[in-house]
This record gives sequence, structure tokens and C-alpha cells, in this order.
Amino acid sequence: MLESLAIIYENLSWPVKSARALRTILGEATRYWGLTAVLTARESGVAAGLFSDWTRRNPTAPVTLVSWSIERIVSAYLKLSEMARAGYNPQQADGDESITPSSFGIALYEVDETNPDYQKPVSDPTIAAEALAALAYAQNGVLGDGEVEMRHVWLLEELGKRALGRKQYEAAWDYLQRGLKVAEGLNDSTFRLSILNNLAVAFHQNSDLAGEMKYLESAANVANSYLSEATFPVDVIMEHSGPDGRSIVVERRRVDPQEKDEDSGDADANTRWIRRAHIPVNCSRAFDENSEKVLNRTFAEHWAMMAVIASVFANAGHRALAEDEASALTKIDPVALV
Repeated sequence: MLESLAIIYENLSWPVKSARALRTILGEATRYWGLTAVLTARESGVAAGLFSDWTRRNPTAPVTLVSWSIERIVSAYLKLSEMARAGYNPQQADGDESITPSSFGIALYEVDETNPDYQKPVSDPTIAAEALAALAYAQNGVLGDGEVEMRHVWLLEELGKRALGRKQYEAAWDYLQRGLKVAEGLNDSTFRLSILNNLAVAFHQNSDLAGEMKYLESAANVANSYLSEATFPVDVIMEHSGPDGRSIVVERRRVDPQEKDEDSGDADANTRWIRRAHIPVNCSRAFDENSEKVLNRTFAEHWAMMAVIASVFANAGHRALAEDEASALTKIDPVALV
């Protein structure tokens, strides 16, 4: 509910009220679960140790629900960080509250020798932004390596697309290029490809054909690399579970690459049938450890990736048409953001 309220305020251009809703998320979670020490850690190793201690002291706590709460808090930290980075003079619509240094949920003060001077709040909001981002990234120690980066990339891309919709091109490029930098540290082509594609769209909307071509070529390289990635085959054996006709997975097994695909085709005509899947070789070890998780993730990533690839090549087609008749560039409708 609070997350939805923060989004509504943000869409109304009420950043201060949105920040207040996000701060309430932090307060509710820390008060209910008693996770203040974990959530204020500045390093992932420290957060991991504190969370391990907390789980030992609370053996009956629903760890899955607690982890979900921490994910929400990480998102709140990242959003507050981006608000702080925007400065003390964001674009505000009538109805919002006055902004103060503590609006972002963290108050920093100048230090007089060894003691903070509470009459002198730090005037540079980017310092608060960096502090909030550090709090978010420390939770990799709880959620797992790369989890916070993925959420940050998603947020930066969403902010970039929103800025594009408002024709705020400089802000859009900043968000998307920072998102690309974070995405390049992840072993996930989908994020990189999506951001490269949206950067191409940004240059297209600003009638910059050279910039559009640069990012489309980079996106095409990522797409071609993904399409040529080495895989190994897996047979997913399925059957009907009962009168309701719902199907379940009975077994997942590796097969010899030379073995003929035994996909049985018509599921309705069989009690049990087989679907052949292809898993990236770099997921081989993870598949042996948890085949269900890897298959679910691979299917989701594959369809997301194919949707972005389709958009990339559609954009490339638009660009090719524009090169043939540059004067028609402004008549081409911008391709929908993915």
C-alpha cells in the first residue's frame, strides 16, 4: 500500500510526499521485525552477519516474508537516493510539501572537530544520495550478490523512460547511462540490451541519428551474442495432475545433445508428455543444484529477451528507413519503450 502511495505521489510530481511514504516503509519494517541494525549496515559482510544473528535469535520468523520486506526496503533506499541526487530543488507540483535536508530519510550534518553540529546540515544532497545507496547495496549480504544491482538497474531504466516521456532528454540520458554502467557489472544480457535499446530510442526522439545508430549497433551485438550462446538440452516431462486438467512437471533431465527431440506435441492426447528446453551452458552447475529454479528463470529471461530483441531490430528498421530519407526522420513515430 505504501509503495503504491509513493508511486501515486511521484506521478503527481510530489517528490516530498513520495519520500515520506517511502520513509514510512522503512519505519514500519524496522519497528515490526526489529531489523534496525541489519538495515543500517553500510557493508554487505556486516549486514550478512547481523542477519544471520537475527535469524538465530528468531528461529520461528518467516524468513521468506522477512526477505520480501528487505527487498521493499532496498527499493525504498534506492528511490530515496535518486530523489536526493535530484537535489533540493526538484520539479514540484502544487500540493507537495516543502523539502528539507531530512526529507530523504537520512540527515547528515557538518562535523565540528569530532562532534556533529546539528545546526549545520550538509548542503550537498549527493552525499545523502551516496549514503542511501550504500545502505541499499549493503543488503546484498542478505539478498545475495547482484540482487540490489538488478533492482537499481530496473529503477534507473524506469526513471529514464519516464524522463523520455516528458521530453527531459538530459535527465533520461543520465538515468539510462548510469543504469547501463550498473548493468555491465551483472551477468545478465537482458538488462544491458533493454537499456541500450532505450538509449537508442532517446537519441531517436531527439532527432540524433548518429547517437541512435551507435546504441542500436551495440544492442544488436548483445542480441546476436545471446542468440549464438552455447546451450545444453533438457527434457521437461509433464503430466495431467487430476480432473481439473492442470499440468505438473514430473521430471527434468539432461539429454545427450545428439539425442532426437522427443517433444510429444499434443498434450491433450497424452497422460504424460515431453517438452525440450535449451539452457545456457553457464547455468549448468546451477541447474544441477536446483533445476526448477533455473528452468523457471531461464524461461522468463528468454521471453523477456526475445521481446527486447524484437524491439531492437524494429528500431534498427526504423533507423535504416530514416537513413534512406533523413528528412522523414521527424515523421517516424517513436518506437514504444520496452
